[in-house]
Amino acid sequence: MFKKVRMLTLALIAMILFTTVTAPCSAATAQQTTAQSNATTTSPITLSNGILPTGTLANGKAFTVSGKLTAKTNLTLVSFIAKDSKGNVALKVSAVPKSKTFSLYSIDSKLTFKDLPKGQYTWTLTASTASRCDRWYGSFTIKDSDVALSSYTCPSGTLVKGKTFSCKGIVKSSYKITKVTMSVYTTDGVKQFSASAAPNAKTFDLHKLDSQMTFRKLNAGQYIYRVSIITSNGIVTNVLSKSFKVK
Repeated sequence: MFKKVRMLTLALIAMILFTTVTAPCSAATAQQTTAQSNATTTSPITLSNGILPTGTLANGKAFTVSGKLTAKTNLTLVSFIAKDSKGNVALKVSAVPKSKTFSLYSIDSKLTFKDLPKGQYTWTLTASTASRCDRWYGSFTIKDSDVALSSYTCPSGTLVKGKTFSCKGIVKSSYKITKVTMSVYTTDGVKQFSASAAPNAKTFDLHKLDSQMTFRKLNAGQYIYRVSIITSNGIVTNVLSKSFKVK
């Protein structure tokens, strides 16, 4: 389980264990705090609407991270490191924002979760300013999944503000599909709308949820469209994750 809690979406999303330290970050100076005690600390770095990997991810499928880091002073370093069960670094990405806010989506293209082999992983997200360093921790497992999406249309490129968009696609699995969720988020991880179904069948037509996907209400900006599936064997598959713009 994680602390400094924010419930994210589906089984991909859990609570985040928040560790606050004063800069520089080091194991020797790390002090774990609860979300409650953190409220009394000076100028914490906050993560809002964070969507980060947890639970079980499907082997070979992409996962899109998002969320917004905010600090009282300029962020000097942001890093994301994922390690395998032996402690070997599997993914490592860093950025030097030099601003008070940072969108995790800006490093997403470098986080190639789909290329990771099957196994168990832990990750650490670190954000630093000149005077403090905060960390978030999590874990996930990658397993095989037979979920497939075919004959689909999804938002991509640029959509015209105020116009509708029709989502289509057939999801199939050899296991029963217990939950299907289509969602749209900003690149800072703020959910705009979503639609879910619990078909309890081995196939599902995404178009059945289309009327609940109100693309015409989106303001101008950049967004992420996600389709996630949970099957009866407990595996969560991020079937589709695409970015698009509205102008």
